[in-house]
Amino acid sequence: MEQRDLDYASILDIFMKAEYAITLHKYELALELVQMALSQIPESSVAHYTMARILLLQRRFEAAEVAFVETLRLDPNNDLAHMLYATLLQELKRASQAEQEYKIALELNPQSADAHFYYSQFLLMFRNAPSTAKIHCLKVLTLEPMNAAAYAVLGQIATREDEIPEAEAAYLKALSLDPENPTIHNSYGVFLCDKKRNPKSALAHFRIALMKDPKDEGYKHNLLLALKVSHSFYWLFWRFASLRHYNKGFTLFFILTTIILVRTPWFLAQNDRVWLPIAVVSISIFILFMLYIFTINPLLDLCLKKGWIR
Repeated sequence: MEQRDLDYASILDIFMKAEYAITLHKYELALELVQMALSQIPESSVAHYTMARILLLQRRFEAAEVAFVETLRLDPNNDLAHMLYATLLQELKRASQAEQEYKIALELNPQSADAHFYYSQFLLMFRNAPSTAKIHCLKVLTLEPMNAAAYAVLGQIATREDEIPEAEAAYLKALSLDPENPTIHNSYGVFLCDKKRNPKSALAHFRIALMKDPKDEGYKHNLLLALKVSHSFYWLFWRFASLRHYNKGFTLFFILTTIILVRTPWFLAQNDRVWLPIAVVSISIFILFMLYIFTINPLLDLCLKKGWIR
């Protein structure tokens, strides 16, 4: 009996050490500790769940899925396992399965702020359902009124619904609650660039985000883009690219307009030389514009690399 108690005490100690290793981002050490526990209690849902979490943090998705499936076989009512399994399926772009897991997690624990939060993000990104996402996001804020990340998602939802003042208010509230959060700074910077057309203000937030997490490639990309956009020579390209991205009919409109403004004067000039200067000017403008479109990006990238633009 004493040996049995001693075994459980040592297993508990292993789990505590594994959790501490996770907080230190020492995931390989945490895995070794969990495997030690599993060698003694192979049917422990807690051990399999802990392993699944570690593998998910390491982005070893296939192995993590095996661990989550085993966890839920042993403990099908583990709402946290269902929720994290949903985030894994989301990463794997298996949206239907992910949504099913989110719904199970919320059925098991309707008061889970985390499940409502992740599900609201899922609905926004994968279902393009900002109205439904807002319901879950507001539920998070009912449960946790000081949740800065939820306010940031609320800002994204308001942006999607083109409610710009509400979006900015949500982002500012998020920053007031968590002024050191790089994700919120980055999201607000994107909002300032895309919706407020204010790349210079966005620069400050991208710099803070990158300072907090220098290895994040997304933050680096956004900072460099804001540096280019804030340059006056880049403005026309940025507007052109934005119109192409946000307005699906713009490309067709641009092609038709180009044909009319360039080819029509040239065609008329074949029969009446009065149109020749107009044709030359229109063709020259078109050539210069296309040269600008194809060269401005690499040119400014070179300037940034050389440190000529800061």
